[in-house]
Amino acid sequence: MKVADKETMGKLWEELSKEKIWEIRDDVLDGDGCPSIGDEKHPNYIYDAGGLQYKLITKDKVKNLRFYAPHHFEKYCPGRPGRISAIKVEEIMKGYFVAAAEKEFGRYKKLAPFFRTYE
Repeated sequence: MKVADKETMGKLWEELSKEKIWEIRDDVLDGDGCPSIGDEKHPNYIYDAGGLQYKLITKDKVKNLRFYAPHHFEKYCPGRPGRISAIKVEEIMKGYFVAAAEKEFGRYKKLAPFFRTYE
């Protein structure tokens, strides 16, 4: 296990805080996919994609955030603030984990499969 230094964790938390992660509305609240256009077979809906899931943990509670295929739906029906923030959080986290991996292992290439984005 690798423990990040206090300065790095402080910077990570600062970046995540800018996204107001405790205020993000996920698919449970806003629904997944694109808004209905009166056709149940929306041409941009997919049924076999992955998603993002975050668990925000405090002393008092755990808040679960779930997003189904956020990159896909942001491409075809962009603009939902919660989905945009979830993607941004993913980018922030990837940046820190990739930097840590490069520092530790010297090459990102070996770790690339663990950090791919499905679109």
